[in-house]
Amino acid sequence: MGRCFENGTHGIKTDVSRARDLYRLSAEKLCNEAMSNLAELHAKLLDFESAARWCDAAYKYGWPKAKVRSEYYRNLVKKLATSTASSTDKINLGSLLLEEFNIVTGHESPSMAVMVRKPSLNELISIPSPSPYVRSLIDAKKLLQLGLNSMVGDLKFAVQCFADAKRIPDSFLIIDTMEKEAIKLVVDRFIPITDIDSENFSLLAAPTSPDWHAQASYYEQKHAQFPNCFKFTTDLGCHTLGCGPAYHKQGLNYLHEAFQQLPKPNDDANPLAIDLLYNIGAGYRVNQQYEMAKKYFQRFLKHGPANGHRKVAEAYYQLGLSTYWLSQIEDKSQLLADMNQCISKGDIALKALPNFLHQETESPNRRLLMNKIKLLSISRPMIENGENYGGDVIEGPKRHPSLRSPKPYYLTLWRKNKAKYLKSLEENETKIATTLRLAKSTNTTRNLGSEKIEIASLSPASIDEMLSFMEDHIFTDKYIDCVVVTVPYFSGHSHQFIIEDSYRDPMQISIYNMSKNDAKLILPGIKIRLIQPYLRFAQDETIWFRVDKPEIELQLNEMQKLCWTCLKMLKK
Repeated sequence: MGRCFENGTHGIKTDVSRARDLYRLSAEKLCNEAMSNLAELHAKLLDFESAARWCDAAYKYGWPKAKVRSEYYRNLVKKLATSTASSTDKINLGSLLLEEFNIVTGHESPSMAVMVRKPSLNELISIPSPSPYVRSLIDAKKLLQLGLNSMVGDLKFAVQCFADAKRIPDSFLIIDTMEKEAIKLVVDRFIPITDIDSENFSLLAAPTSPDWHAQASYYEQKHAQFPNCFKFTTDLGCHTLGCGPAYHKQGLNYLHEAFQQLPKPNDDANPLAIDLLYNIGAGYRVNQQYEMAKKYFQRFLKHGPANGHRKVAEAYYQLGLSTYWLSQIEDKSQLLADMNQCISKGDIALKALPNFLHQETESPNRRLLMNKIKLLSISRPMIENGENYGGDVIEGPKRHPSLRSPKPYYLTLWRKNKAKYLKSLEENETKIATTLRLAKSTNTTRNLGSEKIEIASLSPASIDEMLSFMEDHIFTDKYIDCVVVTVPYFSGHSHQFIIEDSYRDPMQISIYNMSKNDAKLILPGIKIRLIQPYLRFAQDETIWFRVDKPEIELQLNEMQKLCWTCLKMLKK
């Protein structure tokens, strides 16, 4: 339900504040996915400190990926704290760095996106004025069709055709499901005899699983068996790069080795060399050797556009990124001009491609480059606080407006439960007497001594900060300023009501050992301060603040008139 309200799906209108309430209710039941969702929701709204705390909670309750994100959010908090940028710039800087983190390590990989669909031979042939690159894919498709037609009469020739098709760069873009099944069938039936048979067979038998390490291991074996095979050496280099930072240098070495296997290594116009130049440039970029990456992307772009290669747009985007990382940002205007030019040229190259080579989603490299451009020219307004109501009567930091509503769902549920509880007590007077007797005999308190605690020795905290701790805990070095937002009721052993802090986060509180006269002072709108708050995780899975000694742990302050229904401040 929380996801539906956050994303506005399944016919539900988007309501981020309602989504947060539902996530919190789920998190209180120790659902680690809800904790992770709370973290991501706070991060989207640039509250990275809260996001890090909820990531810690999610990791504590079994969500391993949350640890990496927690570390990133805390580093981001430090980076923004030490930044000399204005408040507006910091807001935008945080947003852009978060998006970059999601692109690179979260939901996407900074690589080529998946193509729309596999074209037929007739569709390829009908492309007007095909580029040399597209003509090479047409040749690969013809070889695949020839292999299909030869499977019954000449299996060896079919294997040769399929292998030659796979030797053509990017031929995987035009191999459809039927052709994949045919290649798989051939592999099951064919028995290699000669060395060339074995090389062709090995090309067809290459694994297609998403496991980079498994594929790299296969190509490493075949590279040892066929050391002069350009295709195996190239694929080994690319898949080794995909195994992670520890393998980047080794992957680059294999790609350079493949370059030396070309008939004319110095001929950059060779279609095989053009494709390899891009791969080497990308390899240097992921290895953070931006000077070398820029050099190889520039070499690629000398011949790639004329060839009509599909990676021309990506090369421009990556060239722009390399330019950014190499710059000292001394001349911001020139740097912006260079990066915008890379965007423009890349977009033109992308539009010139046939439809089947268009990507389903925007290029991650383009998004990354656009982020860098925005970082250099930020123009986003400050976030304004919303209407004053509820927790706004408490001084302190405010929650993002998207997370604030006049009638929190959490509070609505509490009122319903309270009404249900009181009704059950009215229906059973014996239960009231029993509850009172049990309260006197089983009530336990924590030992705080009898002396007042010095507030100066404590630091302010928020409800969200303490709740994300997600376990029974006494915060001996903290206090919370909050406001009462519901009418208290006596449950038979404690006075219970809801409070809200400056963020407008609600929490139930139970006060034990309070006289009836003192309880009459607890009204909606009264400001209170909790000293050394005790977050109680009860056995019945309820979570609340527990006050055992109100004369020590509770301070009552001035009264602010509130509407008890919508919690808006009443005019004086």
